[in-house]
Amino acid sequence: MAVLSRVISRLSNHLIKKTSRRDLRAPLAAIILCSIYLFGFEKTPSDLEMENLTEEVKKEDNWRSPVFRLSDRYVPMEQGYSSIRLLCFVPIRPSEYASKGKAIYNTWGKRCNYLYFLGTKSKYSEEGLPVIYNDFEEGYFNLWSKTKYGFQFAYENHIDQVDWVMKVDADNYVIMENLHLQLNKLDPDDPHLLGFHRELHTSGAAYILSRKSVKLVVPAFQNATVCRVDENGAEDRELSKCLRNLNVTRTPTEDKKGEETMLILPVWHMLTWNELNWKEWIGRRKDTIGFDCCSEYPVYFQAIKPNVMYEMEYMIYKVRVSDVPDRRKLQFYH
Repeated sequence: MAVLSRVISRLSNHLIKKTSRRDLRAPLAAIILCSIYLFGFEKTPSDLEMENLTEEVKKEDNWRSPVFRLSDRYVPMEQGYSSIRLLCFVPIRPSEYASKGKAIYNTWGKRCNYLYFLGTKSKYSEEGLPVIYNDFEEGYFNLWSKTKYGFQFAYENHIDQVDWVMKVDADNYVIMENLHLQLNKLDPDDPHLLGFHRELHTSGAAYILSRKSVKLVVPAFQNATVCRVDENGAEDRELSKCLRNLNVTRTPTEDKKGEETMLILPVWHMLTWNELNWKEWIGRRKDTIGFDCCSEYPVYFQAIKPNVMYEMEYMIYKVRVSDVPDRRKLQFYH
């Protein structure tokens, strides 16, 4: 780049000496354009750093930089903001610590009073996450063992320190303030089960048990007449059966308009989905698509990729909309 700079300088001096002032316009313009191209668009160190960062974050396993964690001033769930005490546990594969685990830890997970990831010992780094282990193999039909272990851990270590315990999948984004809004209307010393309710069970995407429900169900894990005592099985169905046998029934989670707040699909799918069979599968209450598809107070969305968790965190907690009474008075509307 330095050599090119000297060449352009010498060419400019040569043209100035050999050409009249009127004839200088075209060649000097060409030199200026070349200079802008060569130097005006030269990548600065910060540009190169951002390019490298962009390449890193394109890989799902590399969402680990502190640059993606918003300042605590964007987190309204400060101490004393809500009296509700919530323990969250997230079953997760060890290979997902650096991607999904880190994204949760950097976004909605920090609004839990207690946050734990349930994993198995492996070659993968924990990435500084609060991980607790059980000894069973990874797999969908072993989630029952992880789920039981999570509630047992909460029961044995924190049950007098929390009001609610939430099991949530590693691909969910939770809007904690909206969850607190619902929990604030309920007594944790009554039996409650909240989640996306299907006909016979509550979806395993996420569900929340009151302190009373945890105290009822954990001792029953060893009672074959109430719960499945082996470690296999679909955890959402098995937990729902346990709780039904204990007379713990579902607590409604619809908002005041009757719209579901706990959503087992990404935002875009909820806005655009129009296949009737899928609507029936997810239990949609109405056929409306677009912005009227869903509640104004959603608690969680499922199937959210790690990069989208950061996007949602930014859009919900950092973006501010200017309070302008009449938008027509803004200059850029003219």
